Amino acid sequence: MHLFWFFVTSTWLILSSLVINSSSESATVHYGSPTFSASENKKFNILAALFTSGGSHFIFFEPLLEALARRGHNLTVLSYNPRENNNIDANVLPNYKNVFLTDPKIIAKNVLNLEELWANYYNSYFPSSVVDIILLRNFGLTYCEMTFNNTAVRELIKSDQKFDLIFMETFCSDCALGFVHKFHAPVIALSSHEILPWINDRLGNPDNPSHIPGFHKFYSGKMTFMQRVMNTLHLWWVKVFYEIRFQWPNQKLVEEFFGPGVPPLSEIVKKTSALLVNTHYSIHGSRPYVPNVIEVGGIHIGKPKPLPDDIQKFLDDAPEGVLLFSWGSMIKTSTLSQEKLDALLNVFCEMPRKVILKWESEEMPRKLKNVMLKKWLPQFDLMSE
Repeated sequence: MHLFWFFVTSTWLILSSLVINSSSESATVHYGSPTFSASENKKFNILAALFTSGGSHFIFFEPLLEALARRGHNLTVLSYNPRENNNIDANVLPNYKNVFLTDPKIIAKNVLNLEELWANYYNSYFPSSVVDIILLRNFGLTYCEMTFNNTAVRELIKSDQKFDLIFMETFCSDCALGFVHKFHAPVIALSSHEILPWINDRLGNPDNPSHIPGFHKFYSGKMTFMQRVMNTLHLWWVKVFYEIRFQWPNQKLVEEFFGPGVPPLSEIVKKTSALLVNTHYSIHGSRPYVPNVIEVGGIHIGKPKPLPDDIQKFLDDAPEGVLLFSWGSMIKTSTLSQEKLDALLNVFCEMPRKVILKWESEEMPRKLKNVMLKKWLPQFDLMSE
């Protein structure tokens, strides 16, 4: 919890430092027309443009947004994850406004079929790293089109509303930059994972492939000469691919909804004031960062809650410990092929300990005495036991 409040305080300092001119206590520096001063106890109007439907992304962002709302700031959150379904703070926050980007009953959980992913057309012709980038590109365009076709979002685009700050997720699309152009507000980027290859240049962050392994981690930090060459070529390819296959169609989409005259997204994105990234050197390794790239890994972790009675009893009856097997909120473990499932269950049945398996369907083809099936798990609470 100390880390969480340190993060909230740091974010507050960022909000203030974005706009302070060193030559005068009350002077301000800003992107466009909004002005505010750190010397004022002002409540900010903040727009959070979070265009990824995955709940695992939103879980990282939500504590920050709720903490700012509790401090009195006005939050407008464009998200596929309504707060009611993911609340950390159960209290009503009237200044936290959800703009649902889809039907709130349709949350992106248990939507990825493993066999379909492995049988993907691209897998037959490209290595997995290339397939990952292609899939991210397709996801990004889909999210952007769905978002901009949302009635509430289109009304927001046409409105005269003013924002003092914009939070934007950096993942598989930069189409949220249309709001930065529209509202002329400073922007802070949020990343729920490691920094993707196309992010560093916009912040002036060191990105030296001679000693920093690529995002897909083909190599360790100690690379041979040829590995460094391949690491460099892969980084160069990803950046070029992103500019052509991600940014060009995104540019057309933004111009369609925000009107002609939108500057190149590759220029708008350089207005990014800071990046808060969900990493920590103890896990992801050390690497150089400029001052406005801040590692805040784990800030979404709060106090564990009591477990459901059946899970608690299962743990209490397992003095040798329990194995938790889960592929997260989006992947459906139950879509494993029979061959792969049998291999997995054969390992479980030979283990001298109990297993809790995230399994989304009602039935398991083969039941094991030491395996508990659960459609949904309080994962953090469980691992805190």
